[in-house]
Amino acid sequence: MDRSTGASDARCLAWGEGLARVIGHADRNGPLREYRIRLLLPAERRSVEPAAAITRRPDAASGPWKLLRRIRMAAGGFARDMAWEPLRQNPTSAVFRALERSHAMDRKMFASRIDPFNMTLPAACAVQRRDRIMTKPVCLVLGAGAGIGGNVGKRFARDGYHACLARRSDRAGLDRLVSEIEAEGGSANGYMINAAEEGSIEQLVSDIEAQVGPIAVAVFNLGAQIGDRGLAGTSLKAFEMCWRLATLGLFRLARVLIPYMEERGKGVILVTSATAAMRGNAGQHAHAAAIGGRRMLCQSLNAQYASKGVHVAHIIVDGAVDAPDTLGKLLGPERFQALRETRGMEHDGLILPSEAANTYFHLAHQHRSAWTFELDLRAHSDLAWWNHAGGPDLK
Repeated sequence: MDRSTGASDARCLAWGEGLARVIGHADRNGPLREYRIRLLLPAERRSVEPAAAITRRPDAASGPWKLLRRIRMAAGGFARDMAWEPLRQNPTSAVFRALERSHAMDRKMFASRIDPFNMTLPAACAVQRRDRIMTKPVCLVLGAGAGIGGNVGKRFARDGYHACLARRSDRAGLDRLVSEIEAEGGSANGYMINAAEEGSIEQLVSDIEAQVGPIAVAVFNLGAQIGDRGLAGTSLKAFEMCWRLATLGLFRLARVLIPYMEERGKGVILVTSATAAMRGNAGQHAHAAAIGGRRMLCQSLNAQYASKGVHVAHIIVDGAVDAPDTLGKLLGPERFQALRETRGMEHDGLILPSEAANTYFHLAHQHRSAWTFELDLRAHSDLAWWNHAGGPDLK
């Protein structure tokens, strides 16, 4: 392309606008526009990734990755892999980090198997994808906080899975969780998503299946607890949000993931639930309705897909969990610490997330002749949900 004339520049920009209309995703037009601008700068053409490193802030460099395949297909020879100069100048650049994050490349494997300066991006990614798909099953955890979700990810990674951990907030906590898994010799990716947003769960599953490997186990651990609220204090917005997270979120996950599992003839979906799925208490209108719907959805999914190799399990957490980012946030730090001192720690009166994770792992590896659909977890000192306090004093 002749960059010496305004006509050429105009043709390039017009081409880009046409491509943006074909793609049809408004949120991707910004990264695409930046890439077109980079093509017009006075330097030899670069591929999508180095262009992103130059035109975007380091913390935003991951955006163009979503466009990678579409640009290659639409542009043909126009967008070629030409040089890795930004990487050569700065191997710790945002591009290098995005490469690892978006294509599940841990440093050890990347450094030992791939020379980024002598291999184009598609070839490098193809090698890594083949290795990952061939060597490790994938465990996806939606709701990977510091409690059950994060510990389930650790447990599966410890036994040879690649953990894909997704959560809505606390990027630092997510990075810390990934680092802890890697320190134990495992592998993991972290994803920040808002599961309530349209298309977020679907995009995550599609990306993992395409870029990391087949999802063997999915753990749906999204909570919908908003605390005790009377009917008048439960807004329509709060009620709907609980349903969107607890029930619709699972439906969306099943819609996008189960077809993959059905085609493979195997797969596991483990669904964290709560006592509210079994009974509705005063002040739990939104939560009980949402979690009750979650349980019924698990039953219908099991009825349709168990015979096709998909194991759906509904796990009732019938007790308080020693988790700082769930129970801890509901109670506040002081009350949570007091509860831990009186019932938790050496008393074992709170469910330990690491021990609950062992149950999840066991469920995922049951023989199909003896699958469990539903079980409940509680500490030894807690009454089951169907019992009542104040019974006879038996000696």
